[in-house]
Amino acid sequence: MPSTCVAIVQVSVFHEVISLSISVFQLIYIFPYGAGAVGFFLESHRLCNPLYSSLFRDLLRRGDTALLRKYLSDNSVMLLNVCFERPLAIVRSEKASTSDGSGQGVSSLAVYGINEWSSPLAQRKLEVARQNIEMKKKFVAMKLHDEVKAKRNLQSKTHDDAKLSEYQATAQTAREAVDRAKRELEEARNAYVKNVSQASSQNSVSGNTMDAADAKRQMTVSALELQHQGFKIVEILSSRNPAYLEGQNDVVRAMRWLWRSHGRHHRLLHEEEIPPRYHCESLALGKFLVSYAKANPADVDALFDLVRIFLQPLSSIDFSYIKEFLLQNVSSAMTVEHKSLIIQR
Repeated sequence: MPSTCVAIVQVSVFHEVISLSISVFQLIYIFPYGAGAVGFFLESHRLCNPLYSSLFRDLLRRGDTALLRKYLSDNSVMLLNVCFERPLAIVRSEKASTSDGSGQGVSSLAVYGINEWSSPLAQRKLEVARQNIEMKKKFVAMKLHDEVKAKRNLQSKTHDDAKLSEYQATAQTAREAVDRAKRELEEARNAYVKNVSQASSQNSVSGNTMDAADAKRQMTVSALELQHQGFKIVEILSSRNPAYLEGQNDVVRAMRWLWRSHGRHHRLLHEEEIPPRYHCESLALGKFLVSYAKANPADVDALFDLVRIFLQPLSSIDFSYIKEFLLQNVSSAMTVEHKSLIIQR
């Protein structure tokens, strides 16, 4: 029976692949200028589906799909609107909030797609909090036992006026110790409940720890996946066409915004709190900026953008390629004119 189920699943997948291949064939050859194919694949639900996204990338790499790449390059706004709409919306909101003096805009890491309670370290923190509560329960029980003992001693010594005040003070101290232990237990419980509540709210789409505006522009897993696919598509287009970056002002501006964004910075600092699949965000953006800087040596601001990565805490990503580019470019490849632009900058 299990083998029959596997066979049925395999047949179903096979039919889906065949059906998809036929659709792609029709899109490429019936719409030879790429509009149909690009419109078909540049849908959020398809780019988030590995079957469609990997096929789209394979098509873009083919030698006989130059018209497809040209159409996508000529209509880069479509790519930006689908793949980078959410992160760019966050950047714009932060810029607007800063310019009107209302603050930095984003107050919760969850807006950047970071779940502070999903990492092993955060789970360990919750476990330590649970253990702390159990220890404080035992401590309260011990202090209650001391209080009972002090009360018995006080009752048994009521006829001894000389030691009565001493036993009264001991009983009072025991009572105060019980009250203090109970307060500490209650504080530990409240802190644990608060942490669990925050973890639950970050796991929900609504995001109870953020306001409505933040929730609408939150970097969900889908938004991270779309951005991830966008990086891969841009990488393919630039690798297949060395002159791709020359006329892509919108794409270049978007990539520089994302490189400078709080979201990228925080996701780099909180790698453990986001899926490993999206750890390469800074790496992809850094390689894009290096390629852009090579093609546009007069834009020295790109070099200063690249230097930003070394002003941030260390991460698991290897950015030595940026260091090598900067050293080689400034020391040997850069003209005297461009070096003076750096000094003036």
